[in-house]
Formats: sequence, structure tokens, C-alpha cells
Amino acid sequence: MNYGIILFPLGLLMTAAGIGVGAAGAPPEFFVPILILGILIFFIGFARLVQGKERKILGKIIRPKAAARSSIVWALLFFNITPFILLKTEGIKYIFNNLPFPITILMSEKNVVQQYYSWVPAVFVAFHVIWLVSFFLSGKIPKIINIFMNFIITLSFSFWMSFGGQFLLWTFAADKTDLPFMDPWQSATTIGELVTPLIIGGVIIILSLVLLLRMIRNLQISFSNLNTKGKGGKMILSYIFLILFYIIAIFPLVLGIYNAIQSISLIVQYTNYISIVFLAIGIFSVITNLINTSKDMGKKIATTGTEGTGSKVSFGIMTAVYILVFILTWAPIFMPIVDSGQNSKSNSIYNPDWNGWSTFRTGLENLGYEVHPIQSSISTVSQLDPTKQVILVVGGPNVFYNPASEIPFLLTAFQTNFSIMICDDHGTAETLLTEAFIASMAATKDPSKATPLTFFPKGVLLDNDSFWTNPEFPVIQDFAPHDITSGISKVVLDHATGFLGGEFLSGFGWNFLGQTSGHYSFIDINGDNKYDQDQDFYPFPAAIANLLAGQSGTLGLMGTFLQQGIPLGGYAQAVFSSKEIAYHARTANGNGTFSSRIFVATDASWLDNQMVSLPGFDNLKMGLQAIDWLACDRSPSETIVVFDEAHIAPDSPKWNVGRTQISSAASFGAVQSYLNWMSTNPILALVYPIFALQTFRKWIPKEGSKKKLQLQDLEAYERDRMRLKFRTSSFFAKKINWYRQKRRYRKAILELFRRVERKVNRLLGESGDRSLSALMRALRQEHGQYYSEDVYKRIEKFF
Repeated sequence: MNYGIILFPLGLLMTAAGIGVGAAGAPPEFFVPILILGILIFFIGFARLVQGKERKILGKIIRPKAAARSSIVWALLFFNITPFILLKTEGIKYIFNNLPFPITILMSEKNVVQQYYSWVPAVFVAFHVIWLVSFFLSGKIPKIINIFMNFIITLSFSFWMSFGGQFLLWTFAADKTDLPFMDPWQSATTIGELVTPLIIGGVIIILSLVLLLRMIRNLQISFSNLNTKGKGGKMILSYIFLILFYIIAIFPLVLGIYNAIQSISLIVQYTNYISIVFLAIGIFSVITNLINTSKDMGKKIATTGTEGTGSKVSFGIMTAVYILVFILTWAPIFMPIVDSGQNSKSNSIYNPDWNGWSTFRTGLENLGYEVHPIQSSISTVSQLDPTKQVILVVGGPNVFYNPASEIPFLLTAFQTNFSIMICDDHGTAETLLTEAFIASMAATKDPSKATPLTFFPKGVLLDNDSFWTNPEFPVIQDFAPHDITSGISKVVLDHATGFLGGEFLSGFGWNFLGQTSGHYSFIDINGDNKYDQDQDFYPFPAAIANLLAGQSGTLGLMGTFLQQGIPLGGYAQAVFSSKEIAYHARTANGNGTFSSRIFVATDASWLDNQMVSLPGFDNLKMGLQAIDWLACDRSPSETIVVFDEAHIAPDSPKWNVGRTQISSAASFGAVQSYLNWMSTNPILALVYPIFALQTFRKWIPKEGSKKKLQLQDLEAYERDRMRLKFRTSSFFAKKINWYRQKRRYRKAILELFRRVERKVNRLLGESGDRSLSALMRALRQEHGQYYSEDVYKRIEKFF
């Protein structure tokens, strides 16, 4: 019996009752449970009602329209109760009832939606438009609609798993202030006090995992039942969508793992790995089903030739992967047609707007320097001409530097003709300088020859005594004698920071070249434009401060000073510095010499097109003189200047998705960075050629195997043709056996009766005589002596 006939009206009645009771003034704790339960029962009953009879047997969808209609109903329910959990979860506490569902997000304050969930309205509208179109097209393309709706449901359960993992993280958080749902357990510090939220989080994540596994199976069945007969283009699209759907399906799980890894303030250590285990199981299941689905589709394609021909098309998961890699590899060639090769990123040497560095690049080229950009890893610098002086310029990096590729490169770079210019802009320059410090210390074993340890406070440098339009644009007029500062009188900065501790930290090895006006400058941490000693200070990492305090001499005194925290005002703030690491030093093998220098500025905007064009300031002149000094007395023709464009995230939304750049240059860099890393890494460089050669050997067929492959193809085709000939009968037998195992004897008898009825109608044809004697004559005419008289008697007795 179809229980949807009962649940559908029952759900309607309960929903109406909940609305009526609520309208009559009943308290929410009374009518809300009734309303929620009624809506759930309504959707369950409605889905079962439109599904009708059994739509799926033995993993084969026999009623695709019913399957599509059922999936459409479920997708509508689960999309609207999907908890949108992304990287930033602080917005949840501001939305309606702390429930991050699409409806509750849209019911929240407008400013909350704009700040935290600006993308939700567009996703909400797009889904319901697509849902409505799918509802009307479910009878035309039911298999495709079923795949898409199952994908939506799978994605919903992925978000639920991520939400369950986040709930567990909130449960074990040491500080639960303002965390969603955690008000009753604000002061809880032991496992016993956290049993209730622990059970809630566990139920959410385990139930979501079970439902996710079920939906992954349904998605696999939906793809496996897709008709892939026809041209190769249809098969390619099927595989591409298969891969894309599964990748998107695990995206919330990956975000959940990332959030768990980032959570370190926990009551019990390592409890964040509990959710990681469950999320990893979900990801593993999705990947496993992707492989199985691709194999099922590959088998189906292999056994189904193009209609009207005897050939078969061999297309598998590896083919789809290679096609995607091929598209990504050639994208930089064709994408300039779309974006014209333009770059809108701040500090980009190809950005002609006010915030670009194109004027600085043009100035270097006019002096005769060879200028190149880097769109991938900075390790590609090692591939340049080693006889020339290479200068790496890093302007305002705000993308994470990968130590696995950067540190091995820096270990050897400072032992060659290599200089570096770094301009920080509240980004990741400190990370790069720390990696350079580690690499240079490991290479030289001498602190005096290493890149100095550097820290940049996360605040804005203000100078109330010397500024351009306001204190956030400090004018630097105090310069130390140096080749870089020769003839420089004024340089203006734009929302800069400063070296931590100013000249007090010169013991680290920096030669400070420029600083602000003294007592009237400070670094504003809290943004109130006033210096507050209790707020505007830098809490130096205790581990490093204690380590330095244990040393003797200057480093020991410095460590004692750092243990107290470093004030960020009351003294001149250093903004330019340099360090000569080596000058005509002997190489390790003694066969030559090398020179290496470093220059650091605490602002990247000082070389923007707008700033270098201001009259009365020497920004451009000082920038060019810094490059000349970094060239270590080499002429421009003997110097290569390389700009790191790969570690600058875009600011403009044009051609970008959030902070990810979508452009011809970026697409090239994304692929090339991994190839460069694998080919330049000292360890992987030994394995990479062998891996590439083995891959090509497997991909390109051998000439001598063609005849063998043709013979195998012919034999396989004959086997498949015979299998297809009896496919209907074999599936009917499996279906009858399935009904028997499920104890659905009435369905089995009904299927058998209809099959006999169809055979009888085929035998008798248009004849009006439907008697038993007419049937037996028709049987004897078709089968003749193949049946014995005993068989004919048994058939006659049966009818």
C-alpha cells in the first residue's frame, strides 16, 4: 500500500493545525513542534505519493518519471533546511534563531545578510527557479532531473555533516562566548557537563553520514542508469558532470575539516579530530562511489556501440581526467580573448590603475632591466640565468606561502646571485621573511649572514607630525645615509605598518634606512586613531621571547625586553631597512663568487601608480635606487627583476570569485606552480620524470598491440551482442527472484501473468479466435517438434 495516501493529508492537517494554534496566540513551544512535524510528514507523504509504485529494482530505475518526481519533492525540502556552514561561522549568532537555513537567513536583518551571507539570496532564487523548471521538465528528461535533484540532496547532507562537525567544535571550545546554541553550557568545562551537546552533535554528524551514504548510492544509481548511447561528446559531458558533481558534493566536508584543523582553543586536546574522522569517512565514501560510478558507466559504454555501427567507444575516468587537465593547460592560451590579459590586482605590474605598479615596471624597463612576472611558485626563479643577478620583488603579498616549496628554494637562493625586495601590506610578507630566516640560518649557520627575523604589527601606522592629507599617509623625511636613500628628501606612505620595535630591534641585524617623526607616530591597533599604551602594543610570542632571554649578551637583554610586550608608540617607527647577506663571497665549491642583499619596506602602496606620480615626493626614485642597490653593482643588462604576482589576491570582483583570481595568467600559474614545484624540488625532481614517463607509456598504446586489441574488441563485441540479446529475459528472471526474496508474491504473480498475456497476444496476433484450441495451434506452428507432446499437454493443462 502507498502510505503517502495517509501521510499526505495527515501532514496537511497537522500543518494547518500548527498555523491555526499559533494564530490563536498559543506559545511557540506548543505550536512550533506541531508545525515542524506536520511539514515533515507532509513532504514524506507527498514524495511517497508522487513516487507511486516501486520505481527501482536491483539498482535499476524502472520508472524514471516517478523517481524524478520523488527527488524533486525531497530536494525542495532538504534545500530549505540546509545549514550553510562555510569558513566564517560568526555570522550564525546574528541570524534568526541561530539557524543558518536559507529561509532564516533571509528573515534576518538586512545588514547581517549583506555582511555574512550576501550570496544566499541569489542561491535561494536560483534554486527555486531551477526547481520550478525541473518540475515541468520531469516528464521530458526525467533521468537528468533525477541526477540533478539527487545531487542537491547529497550536497545538503554534506552541509549537515559539516554542521555536525562544527557543533562538536563549539561543544569543546574553551571560550563559548557568543557561540550559537551554547548558552546553556557557557561555564561547562568537563565532559560530564557537556554530555547533552555532545550527544546532539554526535547524532547530527552520524545521522547525516548515514543519509549521505544513502544519497551517494542513489546518485550512483542515477548516473549508472543514464543513457550514454550516441556520440562521444555526450559521453564526455556525462563524465565531466559526474566528476564536477562529486567534487562539489565533498566541498562542505573539506570546509568542515579545514574548520576543525584551525580550531585550537579546546577544553580537551585533539577533540577536533573526532569530527575530522567522520568527515574523512564521508569524503572517502564519495570518492569511492565516484570511482565505482565511472566504472559502471564505462562498462555500459563499452558494451553499447553507437547505434547503427559495430564499433564501441572506450571512455573512462582517466580519459575524463586527462581532458580536464588538457582544458586547464590550454586555458591561458584562450582566456586572453575574454579578459584581454588585464590584471586588476593591487600592486600588480600589469595594473595601469591607481593601485597598480605599472609605472614602476615601466621605469625599470626604461633603465634597461629585464622584467618578468611570476604566476606560480617563486621557486621558478632558480630556472633563470645563474650568471645574472636575480632580484625577486614581492609587493603586498596576501596569499599563503607554501613552506614545502619556498623553504627548499630559499635554502640555496641566498648562496647564489640572488636579492629580494619585500614590501609588506598587512599580508603574508612576515611569513615569507620567517621562512627566509629559517632557510638562511640553516644554510649559513651564522646569524650575521642570515636574513634577520622580522615582525610586522597588524595595525595602521599614524604620524600626527608629518603627513600628507591625514596621519594615515605619513611622510618619511628621516633617512639614514645609504645608496638607496641618496638624494631622497620625502617619501609618502599609504596605510602602512612598521617594523616591530623600530630601531630598538636593530640587534636582529637590520640596517634601518627610514623612520617616522618620533614621539608623534605610533601603530594604531584598535582603529581609534589615538595612542593607548594598554591597547596599542604587540604581545610577542612567549616561546621566542623566553628562548632569547636565555641567551647571553644583547640577545638576552632583548629577550627580557620582549617578555614584557612591545609598545607601538612613543618612538620613531622604522619603515625601510636593508641587509647585505653576502658581497662577492666565495661559493660553496670555491669556483666563483656570489652577492645577495635584501631590502624591506613596511608598505606596498608607496610604489602604486598614484603615489609615485605625486609631485614633491621621491617614491619612484627611491624604488629605482633600491633595485640598483640590490643589483650588487651589476648593470641593468646583467640583472633580471622578477615580480611575484602569484601571491597577491585580487581586490576587484571583475573576473574573480571572492579572493580567487580568474584570469589567463592565474589559470596558467595554478597549473604551472605544481609542475614547477615537482620539477624543482630536490627530492621530487628525481621521481617526477619517471612518473611522467610511466604515465605517458600507459596512455599511449603500443604499435605492436593494435592487432591484439582489435581481436579483443571483436571478441568482446560478440559477447556483448549475445548478452544484449538475452538482456530482457535475464533481467526479468532477476526481478522475479527479487520479488520472491522480498516476499512480494502478489507482484511476482502479476508480472508473470502480464508476461504470459503479452506472449499470448503476440502469438494470436489479429485473430479474433482466442480459444484454447486456437492458442495451441499457434504454439505448434511456432515451435513444432522442438517441444515434446508431454510439454504441449502441460501447457494446455496450464491454460
